Amino acid sequence: ISKRLIDAYQSFPQDALKLVTVVPSNLREEKVVGWTAVGQLRPVKEKADYLELVPPDEKTVSVVNTKQGGLISITREDIKFDQTGKLMGIASTVGQRAAQYRESIIMKKAIDRDSDAYNKAQLYKTNDSNKNYLATAASAIGTTGWEKAHIKLMEQVDEQSEPIWVMGDRPIMMVPPRSYPTALKLKLNDYGPQGTANLDVNLAKNAFDIVINPYYASLTSTTKWHYGAFAREFVWSEVWPLEVSSRTSPDSEDNFKRDIVLQVKAGFYAGCGAIDTLYVIENAGA
Repeated sequence: ISKRLIDAYQSFPQDALKLVTVVPSNLREEKVVGWTAVGQLRPVKEKADYLELVPPDEKTVSVVNTKQGGLISITREDIKFDQTGKLMGIASTVGQRAAQYRESIIMKKAIDRDSDAYNKAQLYKTNDSNKNYLATAASAIGTTGWEKAHIKLMEQVDEQSEPIWVMGDRPIMMVPPRSYPTALKLKLNDYGPQGTANLDVNLAKNAFDIVINPYYASLTSTTKWHYGAFAREFVWSEVWPLEVSSRTSPDSEDNFKRDIVLQVKAGFYAGCGAIDTLYVIENAGA
């Protein structure tokens, strides 16, 4: 049962892991240095001091880790009357649900669904104070919207006014399910909108990958989409990955009172958050 649970967990689609950098942790609340806060190398004169590259603690970002888990209790009757492999099916479902839960944690943070993704505060602000928001109808998925997001990303600079070099990563376009056909057309079409005489070449062709996020607040009406180098903005802080343990308990109190002969416990201890604000752009889309 433990093996079936782990196999199901590992085989579940892992799109969310494309959006994060996994960071080992041993704290309930991990302090992580943002990408753009780390300084650039500088010329050093003979006998001069080297400048610090890693900033002090006040420039670190907090990522909260929490423990998630559950228990499967199996009775004598479960074993005695299981003639169709039902227990194995339950184990597979539990493993898939555990993986789905991890996916939901990451994807909700990636779109800042609860307004707490960056240092336990809002990540994408409509006044663009975090330099990661595009509004108006021109931000809809399409040639114009993609160009605006792509250019805004390339123009981002760090605290030293140096380009963040985000385009060294292949961008990801994250969309709600209803926007996937539009995003796929933008990615695959040979031509874009009509120009003065001929169809313009589609510069967005194969310029990005697509991830569908089913956790946007309103799947029937949202026009939002996100674009950028997610793995440079978000971390999955992991105290321990999924662990599965089991015990047989012929002489336990549970077995005596409730005929529970086997228990399987599964869980992980981790958290997700943004450690910077400049690598992913939120587009209002309307």
